[in-house]
Amino acid sequence: MTPLPSKAPNSVSLSSRKHVSFSAEGLSSVEGARTVIETIESRKQVTKLSLSHNDLADEGCIELFSYLCSPEGRKHQLTEINLVHNHLGDRSLLAISEYLRNNRQLKELWLQANAFSGARDVVATFVDAVNSSQLRTLTLSSNCGDGNVLVSHLMDMLDSTTLGDIQISGADLTQVVIPHIVNYISSPRSRLHTIRANGNKLGIRGVREIVQAVERHNYSLTKVDLLANWTEGSETESDEDHTMEARKRVTERLNIALKRNDRLKKETTKGAFALLRHARAVLLRTAVVHPAVQQTDSPTPISRLPMELQLHILSFIAPTLSTTQRLRIFHFAATPLTLPRLSLTPTADAGCIPDPASVSPVGPAAFGGFNMAAVTKAGHSGCPSGKCMGSGSLMCRREAERLKWLEEMGCDSYEHEP
Repeated sequence: MTPLPSKAPNSVSLSSRKHVSFSAEGLSSVEGARTVIETIESRKQVTKLSLSHNDLADEGCIELFSYLCSPEGRKHQLTEINLVHNHLGDRSLLAISEYLRNNRQLKELWLQANAFSGARDVVATFVDAVNSSQLRTLTLSSNCGDGNVLVSHLMDMLDSTTLGDIQISGADLTQVVIPHIVNYISSPRSRLHTIRANGNKLGIRGVREIVQAVERHNYSLTKVDLLANWTEGSETESDEDHTMEARKRVTERLNIALKRNDRLKKETTKGAFALLRHARAVLLRTAVVHPAVQQTDSPTPISRLPMELQLHILSFIAPTLSTTQRLRIFHFAATPLTLPRLSLTPTADAGCIPDPASVSPVGPAAFGGFNMAAVTKAGHSGCPSGKCMGSGSLMCRREAERLKWLEEMGCDSYEHEP
């Protein structure tokens, strides 16, 4: 009898198994928070928490984050928390800060449409926690409190090495915040690649000042949204400032600056990887050279040159990189401890997490195996074809490792040298 073909497993999203969602479920105060806590405790691992459009308020938020800060709560390595429109105030922000401090897992924090007052001591505590964390996305749009005060304090204190996306749209911002925004994005403290500030009252002159700061001082931003900011600006704005032609000119200037930054970013990341490959070969040498390979009549190898000349020659491989960026890569390349581990057996730490919808139902691939040939092919990303959850996604481990290395080397964006 011919055996029946194996039935492929149904497509199941890995993320859905670890996602707790109570969006618009009528959760209220402490009772609502306890409902969320009970659900979290019933799961082996939770990485995403969606609680938007409820009424947890301060009491419920404090209850929830008291649990998340406990040893039991810390077992769940949350990467995203959504608390949009939950009537949260300053006490909630302090509770969130306690959880966020030195947190290495949380990447996205959605807090828009709440009511934070912007009190300096509260914002200082929150920003200190952000700076110590690995947070990448922070949204504070549509804040019902004093947006000018909140954003001004925020911009003055931010110094996060990982925060790349901040959203402050619809926060009733006026030209009061412009100097604070300009100062932040013009300083080395800013590593932002995205800022969204749509639907405020910055005025065309305020927008111009931000655009000018990007043009002259910022090389990391690749997306800046400043729509619906043309009206209700400074009283000194003339009628000419509000013409379609004036708005068009400002928009064109911004687009040119952002395209410049995007091009420089790509050249920087490409140059960083190229420099690493060549610097490894030159700087990471064995202590003893085999006599058979020494030939007196051959051209002088680069390794015989003074170190200063070796580094100078290598620098031409990545001319877009700054001196500081190149030195970081040279130090990394010359350190044997930074070499990747060699393993004859593929493990869960190698390659990427396979897509359960595409793995074979039988054989090694069903248990997370991967194609070793694909990993060793020159120029291949290391992801087995059709098995990876996608380049750039959380499931593409190799892509995540490349991004992490670029950030550690400070090569995730162009670094301007005077």
